[in-house]
Amino acid sequence: MEKITTVIDEKANKELAKPTRILSYIIGFLGGACIGFYITFSALTKTWGDALNIVLVIVGAIFLLFGVYFDHIISKALKRAKADPFTSISDFQDEYVFIEIFKNEEKISEGKIYYNTIKRFMVRKNYIYLVSENRMTYVFTKSDELIDFLSKTGVKKL
Repeated sequence: MEKITTVIDEKANKELAKPTRILSYIIGFLGGACIGFYITFSALTKTWGDALNIVLVIVGAIFLLFGVYFDHIISKALKRAKADPFTSISDFQDEYVFIEIFKNEEKISEGKIYYNTIKRFMVRKNYIYLVSENRMTYVFTKSDELIDFLSKTGVKKL
């Protein structure tokens, strides 16, 4: 199989982070809904201090804070990726993939990833993501040839 060159920038990271970002919006929305329900219910029933209402507002606040916090973390990671992109050149062999990482045309890293250490691969709109046992994610430009090759190596498709 021929070598694959992938620019790992904000676009690649946005595509990977999209499901997590959607989840953070849902969590934040649920938190806001809990607080809104507390305000509405308490105003209608005049029970501002009931234990159940206090629990509802605390749960809502926790959900809202988690949603905002996760979105903030994702935004910071995307800003870093935009400011500091790099390029990977991947050579897929029978037992492993050899990856070289370049930044500003200078090689900064290289390594082998054996297929038996890869848990699964995900196919998205423009990229393929390999997830290893140690939760590292490797990004490759999407191609049908690569999808077929990974399927033949025994790596599970998500």
